[in-house]
Amino acid sequence: MKYLIKNIVIFGIVAAIFSLSSCINDKFSNDPSHKLTFSADTLSFDTLFSTIPSYTAELMIYNRNNKALKISSVYLENGTNSVFRFNLDGFVPNANLLKNIEIAAHDSLFLLVEVTFKENTSNLPVYIAENLVFITNGNTQKIVLEAYSQDAVVLRNKTLTENTTFTSEKPYLVFGNLVIAEGKTLTLNAGTRIFMHKNANIIANGNIVSKGTENERVTIRCDRFDLAYTNVPYDYLPAQWGAIYLQNETGENIFKNTTIRSGSGIILYGNSIINTKLRLENCIIHNMSGFGVISQFGNLEIINTEISNCGSSCVAVFGGKLKMAHSTIANYFYWATRKDPAVFITNFYVKDKILHQFPIYSAVVENSIIFGDNKDELVLKDTVDANGKIMFNLLISNCLIKAQKFERPELENIIWSYSAIQFFKTDTVFENPTVNWGNFDGKSYYNFQLAENSRAKDVANVQVAAQYPNDLLGKNRLADSKPDLGAYEKQE
Repeated sequence: MKYLIKNIVIFGIVAAIFSLSSCINDKFSNDPSHKLTFSADTLSFDTLFSTIPSYTAELMIYNRNNKALKISSVYLENGTNSVFRFNLDGFVPNANLLKNIEIAAHDSLFLLVEVTFKENTSNLPVYIAENLVFITNGNTQKIVLEAYSQDAVVLRNKTLTENTTFTSEKPYLVFGNLVIAEGKTLTLNAGTRIFMHKNANIIANGNIVSKGTENERVTIRCDRFDLAYTNVPYDYLPAQWGAIYLQNETGENIFKNTTIRSGSGIILYGNSIINTKLRLENCIIHNMSGFGVISQFGNLEIINTEISNCGSSCVAVFGGKLKMAHSTIANYFYWATRKDPAVFITNFYVKDKILHQFPIYSAVVENSIIFGDNKDELVLKDTVDANGKIMFNLLISNCLIKAQKFERPELENIIWSYSAIQFFKTDTVFENPTVNWGNFDGKSYYNFQLAENSRAKDVANVQVAAQYPNDLLGKNRLADSKPDLGAYEKQE
């Protein structure tokens, strides 16, 4: 009797297992018309540097059917030879193959993809694509994985102990600190591209000479080509890398036709006896999280240059020398509330109630624009010591300045523009001083060339303009005998 009862129990358990198995099988659809859908049919990585692991790209897989689906297999077409890697909702493939992945009715899976390209042995970007294949109910569906692979010269905490020249053949990718040893010069030939990784810095204990041309500019920017939130490219965001430190006391740093953006700033260190030199000519310094250029006892020249959108001042001068001509200083920084003016010039600094002296030996600003969305974009602060001897030798003439008018003997022929409305005021100085980040398409991004009816048109000092006859874009500012203020000439 007890054996019969035992057999009945065993039979019941087996029957229950078969019944449960039948229910489980019944809930999966085997209808070929029931397919997966994807949030996109292509996963693009833009441009990536070979040998460097990519960021993680994401894509959603949906089952929009009323029954669960079982994905028979998911695999990369190139199998173990693929340069891509994937993870499907936490499932890690073996040899780039997954089998029998379940997805409930009206549910979704999360696909993560990364890639590391081998060297291309080519100076030009190489297009690489592969399919990620899904087999479900006999259906074959594919997601295209694609990217451009770019070989680069990778520099990891590199110190240049000899005179070195970078060329335009391949870009340079900097991790950590790129240090130029004392007494040595880094030369950047026309067309050189330097891509800076997160927190990377350039530290010049020697010199930097950037030799960009009108048609082949030198570029220093972040190393990410993908999009951040709201479809904004990382290259349009500040603080994507560190700073450029120019700290050779006898430095002769020259940047011509060079664009530097998306970092934290340029820092120029000199001393009260020897002023480290930096000349910016036909340059664009844009979207820095800190100062655009800060000079402490430096010898700073800014010619035909745009310095724009910085979290602090675009130009801050603590002592030394300054020469600025036909430059556009425009600060409409979007990413934080900015307290500092676009241009700040001082001959002292007080810390812990101690006066630190920074004599201004010579500072001349001519035919330039100092503007932004704060109320006062120019601040001059000077003082004297007990003997009345801290030098503040300054002249600002023939400039358009956004500030409440103030009288000083150092100011001549100033066009003042002032508004008590600090934010969201539309001005007509520039072509476009705004951007719609909520609907970013890049077409209406900041443009600091002059608006049609700009107050900066036709009012520059002709004698000063004759020293710099061509603007930042190579236009002849003397063609109509009425040169404009700033770095850009508005031609009819």
